[in-house]
Amino acid sequence: MPQIRIQDKNLRVGDTFTIGRAKTCNLAIGHPSLSREHARVFRDGEDWKVEDLHSANGTTLNGRPLIGGAQILHDGDEIGVGEVAMRFQLGDGPALDLPPAAAATPQERLLRILGTELGGYTVVAMIRQEVAGPLLRAKHVKTGREVQLWILDPRVEEDEPLGFYERFTDLLTAMAGLKHPELTRIYQCGRDDGLIWYATEPPTGSTLAQLVHRGFTPLQAVETVLGLCRLLHVYHEAGLVHGDITPAQILLDDAGKVRLGSFGLAGLGSANRKRLQAAGQTRQVYYLDPDQARTGDCNVRSDGYSVGCLLVHLLTGRPPFIGANFQEVLQAHLAQPIPALAASMGLPTVLDGILEGFLAKNSFHRYNDLGPAIADLEQLHAMIAP
Repeated sequence: MPQIRIQDKNLRVGDTFTIGRAKTCNLAIGHPSLSREHARVFRDGEDWKVEDLHSANGTTLNGRPLIGGAQILHDGDEIGVGEVAMRFQLGDGPALDLPPAAAATPQERLLRILGTELGGYTVVAMIRQEVAGPLLRAKHVKTGREVQLWILDPRVEEDEPLGFYERFTDLLTAMAGLKHPELTRIYQCGRDDGLIWYATEPPTGSTLAQLVHRGFTPLQAVETVLGLCRLLHVYHEAGLVHGDITPAQILLDDAGKVRLGSFGLAGLGSANRKRLQAAGQTRQVYYLDPDQARTGDCNVRSDGYSVGCLLVHLLTGRPPFIGANFQEVLQAHLAQPIPALAASMGLPTVLDGILEGFLAKNSFHRYNDLGPAIADLEQLHAMIAP
């Protein structure tokens, strides 16, 4: 059986093995010049070959870069991975067996999720990175049904280890039982390879992030936010909050119906929300209640604050508070006045009252129930509808 000689040790190898920094490699070397999965040595029929695995610092064979694919190995060849050199030897001399590769951690599993199977679904493509974890396109292995597959950042359960999975699945079960035609349907949830996931129906329509640049008339903006508030009201009446209302989370179908594309940060504790918000701050901060940014807590008022920011964006083409970075935008939320749009846009003054109800600097003065907000939006809609 062939051997790899490194650091004065002969290591016996099997028919295929990987070399890199990751603990999941057969030969894990903690050197900074190595990529997580750097190179592979493998048997190909009667030959042994070495190939580079798209590493950052490259692999060499006898000093020459491996840029043309896998190359045949001969007895005594020197393999260079990054700045680490080793020698390939044929023969059955004294050697140590390589230890088996360590099992992949959930975070390592997540990094290599594309093209693999999780919970009976084959992961096809990444849709986008959400605040709480990646959103993927997947297909059921047996039925071929296409779904959206949501995976929670593995650190979520690390931060809340006691009973988190059970609480989260109870929450998903409760959400699956909510009755509203525009709520996203949950098909299944589970935990595999340490990853918590849930599968939902695929989206219909386009996200507001895709549509906002085309411009919304005041009537379209009010209708969209009214539909969103009706959906969120169902959430809130069930004791749930969303916590991540942004244009990327809201869908408009061909009939103009509003749909929520995700369940946001529902089910996560405040510490997790705060950490995940920090990781996704550039995506969320334009619509983020500053109290939620500070503490991680979210409630009906913070969801409403995000809705108010979204309403301003749809009416004016830009969020109400902007800046060059997270801290500048957050400071604008705290210091800049609530936009007064009614007079400049020729709209009824009830609009400014609605914005005040959503965006008041003191959260005590905001809508604490979306029922009154819906009534005010319906009044505004009736006043501007043709």
